[in-house]
Amino acid sequence: MATNAYFLNQYKLTTLSVAGGINDSQTTGIVVQDITGVEIAKPGICAITYADPIDTTKIEYVTYTSINNSTKALVGVTRGAEGSTAKAHDNGATVAFSIISESHINNLATALTIGGDETNMIEGVKDEDDMASDSATALSTQQSIKAYVDAKTRTRSIWLPASAFDIATGTPALADQDDTIQVWDFDAASVEGISASFLVPADYASGDITAYIYWYSAAVNTGDVVWIIRSGQYAGEGENISSAAFNDTATDTVENTVNKVALCPITLSGTAAAGKAKGIGIKRNASDGADTMTGDARFVGLRLDYTAY
Repeated sequence: MATNAYFLNQYKLTTLSVAGGINDSQTTGIVVQDITGVEIAKPGICAITYADPIDTTKIEYVTYTSINNSTKALVGVTRGAEGSTAKAHDNGATVAFSIISESHINNLATALTIGGDETNMIEGVKDEDDMASDSATALSTQQSIKAYVDAKTRTRSIWLPASAFDIATGTPALADQDDTIQVWDFDAASVEGISASFLVPADYASGDITAYIYWYSAAVNTGDVVWIIRSGQYAGEGENISSAAFNDTATDTVENTVNKVALCPITLSGTAAAGKAKGIGIKRNASDGADTMTGDARFVGLRLDYTAY
């Protein structure tokens, strides 16, 4: 529960200076002994018969509009403020003036710090979904912060190495390269394919998934390879397993130096959904007339780029 500023432990102590004290309905002639350091020209509040700890059976909060500088009398008095009950008070009763009067509240930020920074640096609240003003002194609304974060996306990648795939079509050969990685050799004379699957990450936002086939030739440095990626999304729990699959084709030229890796980008057709599995098939379509490279195409792995939150 928020603390009312009137009750903060910031006050000036003096005493009631009225012969015979005051009764429980008196609103004029309430004079105090000392007003040094008290804001007299602005509205404020004081506690009469103040004690620490506070005794709610004796204390009364009184608001006023100003204090007469000559007589030190409260002006525009309202008794029994802040839920207290108006009471009679003796002459000499302790009076606590809150220093948080109207003008003090207006300037209170100069006395407060958060993490070492003065809060009087704050200059209002902005509702900007794009944070376009880039202000160092303004606060942001909850709605604008949420909209800004929700709109921020980034590209992330999934890596499927050759070892993650199994034979799907023909007889591609799984080979070893320099005792460091495994590669699939796709023959130039027949159609061969491999397949794997992956789980679409939970941070997948929306949009296309772009695949990059990493491949090279260990023997030749001229010609093109026709690659096909077949992709389909698996059903989730309680859904029909059948799912439409899509074939996406791209032709890529071998690098002009043997053993130099080429990247063949292919944007996957169909849909994707976070948390669902997606099947991937990779083929070299050696029967296509555009496939002109005579040697084996060595498949290193598949990178899948997606847009994430």
